[in-house]
Amino acid sequence: MPRRAGRRAGALRIGRVVVHGEPSEPGIGAAALARRLAAVLGPHVRSEGRGAGLFARPTRRQARDLAACIVRSPLRPFERREPDAAEIEREMAGGGRGAGGGRGAGIVCYDGYELQRAAASMIPRPEEGGGAPPALHVVLTDRLPCTYDPDGMRYHGRALVAANPAIVSTTGMVEAPARPRRYYIDMMAARAAGGAGAAGAAEAHRRHAGSFLEGGDARLAEAAFGYALQAAAYLVTGEPFCGDRGCRLYNAHWQEDVLRLHCASGRLCGAHRAALEAHARRGVAPARGGARAFRSSRRHGRPRSSGRG
Repeated sequence: MPRRAGRRAGALRIGRVVVHGEPSEPGIGAAALARRLAAVLGPHVRSEGRGAGLFARPTRRQARDLAACIVRSPLRPFERREPDAAEIEREMAGGGRGAGGGRGAGIVCYDGYELQRAAASMIPRPEEGGGAPPALHVVLTDRLPCTYDPDGMRYHGRALVAANPAIVSTTGMVEAPARPRRYYIDMMAARAAGGAGAAGAAEAHRRHAGSFLEGGDARLAEAAFGYALQAAAYLVTGEPFCGDRGCRLYNAHWQEDVLRLHCASGRLCGAHRAALEAHARRGVAPARGGARAFRSSRRHGRPRSSGRG
């Protein structure tokens, strides 16, 4: 049964949307995404796009904090460790994805909740204080956030960590949702072919192209908007995801669902559409607690993640 979207006590009324861009994916315009999100949330909501990216030029201290979020073992819960000099230098140089070739190659995994906390610490407190309207910050990044599943006893890649600030990962949109089953069958068959495996794998990839998102894909902009909208709805309603498989806020685990919900349909269920329309009509409440309203994801419990890999 789909979960109804309703405004819980303490849900945030957003007065401003700030989108921090990701330089490696210029097709996802930070300003355009912010304007679209603000238009959904209401005429009172201001928008701002920051194309440089929150993680693009970290200080050494910030780089150390980012490197400390790296997942050392995908099969164990997160253990924070002091990063080494090479990891800090990599973060200062842009960090994140690495220089891999195939799918999943060369990608550094970050604990999603730790990465979200690092992002919060990098947004100046005065920006959110002094009676400023409560702002939703959406951080686009090519870093891959992951969350540990105690049942499966392993980390899973995520496209979204829904909190404030919200993390929307361009790498996560590509890597976390599973590709069509036939894709994996064809790739395994190609690899089993031995010496001809590389050519076969390339041909299998071409054969399935278009059925999943890839780096530089024009459809990433629409998918990013869908994940940012999911983060906004979480703050507005207090509900993490929608149980309706036809709603854009459904937690899609397959690429075909990501493309269907975000790039083809774009539909919201009646309950979530009504909740967002109600937010647009109400206007923004005066800021209470300044930076506290911005930083504390505890208002809705722990940050939520979407797009399982």
